[in-house]
Amino acid sequence: MKKTLISIFISSLAVSAPVNAGTFVPVKHDSKDVNFSYSLRNTKNVLSNTFLSTEQIDLQFKIKVKSSDLGQQGDLFLVANYQGAWFQKTEQGNWVVWRGEGGTLLPFSSQVLNKENTVIVLRKENLPAGEFLVYAGYKAKQGETIFYNATPATVLVFDKQSAGLHPVKSESLFANYLAHGSSNRFGLFRANDVMFSTVAESSGSGSPASVSQTNLQERGVDEADKIKTDGNNLYTLEACETDKNNQCLVSYKIQESPAASTQLSQFGVSKNNYGRGNIYLSKVNGSTNIIYQGRSFDGDMFGRWYSPYYWQKTQSKIKFIDIEQPENMQLGTDITLDTSIISSRLIDGVLYVVTRKNAYFDVQPIEPFPLIKPIDVAPPKVIEELVAKEVKIKVVGNDSPIVPEGQTISDLLPTISFDGGLSTEPLVQATDCYIPKQVSDKYASNTIITITAIPLDNPKGHYSTCIAGEVDTFYASTKALYLATRYYPVQMSGNTFLFEGVDKSQVPEVTTEIHKFSLAKGALDYKGSGSVLGHLGWQADKQPFRMGEHNGVLKVATSLGETWNNTSTSRVTLLREANDGQYLDEVSYLDNLGKPGERLFAARFIEDRAYLVTFKQTDPLYVLDFTDPEKPLVLGELEINGYSDYLHPIGKGYLLGIGKDAVPNEENPDAGAFYQGLKLSLFDVSSKDNLREIESVVLGKRGTESSVLSDHHALAWLPSQENNKATLTIPVQLHDRKSENNFTVYDHPSAYYDWTHTGLYTFTINTGDNPGIVTAGQLITDTLPEKCKDKNSYCSFSGQYTYNDRAVIQGETIHYIHNNTVVSSKISDLKN
Repeated sequence: MKKTLISIFISSLAVSAPVNAGTFVPVKHDSKDVNFSYSLRNTKNVLSNTFLSTEQIDLQFKIKVKSSDLGQQGDLFLVANYQGAWFQKTEQGNWVVWRGEGGTLLPFSSQVLNKENTVIVLRKENLPAGEFLVYAGYKAKQGETIFYNATPATVLVFDKQSAGLHPVKSESLFANYLAHGSSNRFGLFRANDVMFSTVAESSGSGSPASVSQTNLQERGVDEADKIKTDGNNLYTLEACETDKNNQCLVSYKIQESPAASTQLSQFGVSKNNYGRGNIYLSKVNGSTNIIYQGRSFDGDMFGRWYSPYYWQKTQSKIKFIDIEQPENMQLGTDITLDTSIISSRLIDGVLYVVTRKNAYFDVQPIEPFPLIKPIDVAPPKVIEELVAKEVKIKVVGNDSPIVPEGQTISDLLPTISFDGGLSTEPLVQATDCYIPKQVSDKYASNTIITITAIPLDNPKGHYSTCIAGEVDTFYASTKALYLATRYYPVQMSGNTFLFEGVDKSQVPEVTTEIHKFSLAKGALDYKGSGSVLGHLGWQADKQPFRMGEHNGVLKVATSLGETWNNTSTSRVTLLREANDGQYLDEVSYLDNLGKPGERLFAARFIEDRAYLVTFKQTDPLYVLDFTDPEKPLVLGELEINGYSDYLHPIGKGYLLGIGKDAVPNEENPDAGAFYQGLKLSLFDVSSKDNLREIESVVLGKRGTESSVLSDHHALAWLPSQENNKATLTIPVQLHDRKSENNFTVYDHPSAYYDWTHTGLYTFTINTGDNPGIVTAGQLITDTLPEKCKDKNSYCSFSGQYTYNDRAVIQGETIHYIHNNTVVSSKISDLKN
């Protein structure tokens, strides 16, 4: 029985090490009429170069020969590389090991050469998981030269049972994969429309304990923000005074008594609104530095997520700014990245930056997939001049190259340069990258997500890894970094999604794939992948909060089903590294959390505890225990009116929730509830038998907002050093004014109220003998202009929003950053 290409896998078992066929130096030629192309598809006629091991594959070459060779007898050759070992096809149809040195390259067929010759490699064949590179060649009997495709046909096969990433071994395969994704005219399919956000109670910057720090998800994992403080000085990103289109780092001297903030200096960090920059504060080689990061395009990053064009030629900046003298800040290391920063974390002196770039090819979209042709790049290094007949091999390019002439895989990957230098170096190599599992019926992507580790004390000692494909979000603990992306169980039929026109109940549930990388200094080691049922929701800043790691166990809170048909529910899955392979084992799970139709609004994982809030009409707060990961428990459930968007842990016994009050929709219970004003709730979660809401405060009416609901950095928190009290501040856009210009029925819970004022609200949170929430006062910065109160006049005003508002609590004083202005006040001077 003749062997097919699957025999490569069987034959390779007898090879103790990859067969190295030597090094080949190409011979240039001027035969413009010689060309190779290939067609690689599944049996549904979908063109692809990624498959599952269960899929049947068709692969064929078309060889256009030299005009002088037409009508001559010629030999046809097939050579394949599988997992580093080389094989050739014989006349008997077998694939045998080809050892190169001392061996003979044998033709598998002889025939009269036509203008176009078809070579069948695979016809409805299954292949084992792995990376295949296939070369076809021909030689006229009277000639001495074998012509072959300069870049191989590349086939990547995934094990259907594994969610693991495939480590790239071949630059050619990686280039073909990216080229394939570039021809996807539908844009990106796999990413959702949200991405990264950029409990600890301090940023770990070494600042005095009497000053609040950046509010973080995980202790010891610092996050970039608009402001940072060292306890004595405040650093903010603002529009420059001399040119509002440029962005400056501004330093302020802050003092508690008397309450004051004094501007010291400005330092330009970007021109022409270089992007929504953020900063870190850290010690670098003995000096205190602000580390600035920004990207080259401004605007809504998530709104452009589906437009690969915006991500092809972008840049990012990372600047080290010495602030030892805040009144005279100095630029140190200046880094330029040929890719866009989408998020970062600072852990133990290493800055971990996540960037996105879309490989740029001069290629027109083709429906549904492009015909993948050889790319005119350097030939493989592992094919050598053969000894047998001293034949010469000529490299034949493609007459319609996908990659522009002279471009190589290194041109497609992001680069890095230092201090304005013209010379660049690769930020990541192709062989440092991974490709997530892809089925052939799924749209490919040319997106490159790169994780780069930059040691602050030696930025040039950076190291990177990358994933070619979409990523929704990432979460970092002090030990590991996790990338997560939802996986849609959708197949293609021509240009149509399979579930279009089909009952959606027949479509399998969405799953989320999670990939783990360890954060050992000097390397970003891939540790394994796992898959959980459900997705991480639709809001960018909340996605990382749906994950939490403790003692090597990752907990993931996902949403399943649909709210509109009351099938929605929530689930928590526990994952842990397997002992015998690069995958994440499912340890256990808790299912069916929440009542039918409720959506998961908030999640927080703290060591062995988790707190979840689901909502439709009321707010069930769930308390979960993972002391024994094999047997997770629901400790309790508490129902209250309204819901929490953000959960802030206070020790192990209390929890603060910030969200909205709500009134059930009695007219249409299936429609949920009408949310009302901003709500703060203090929960006692110390006893599973006595979960309770100790006290709640509702601010304003329907329409009241706070940026805390979508950005946890807007919350400032300073615990007292002497008692069980803490100071809390949140920016508030208050709506509680009835409009005189409309016909709103204000006695109905659906009524929206007009804006009243904007300011910083301050509270004292007591968890001692008399626990509760005490309003300490309000620092109001914007109110309705008097002329706007005239119902007969049109009036527009600005300043009421709190999108980028921040605050620093310094002892008994607050410093409120609003609209590029710092306003300071003693808490005792605030108005109630």
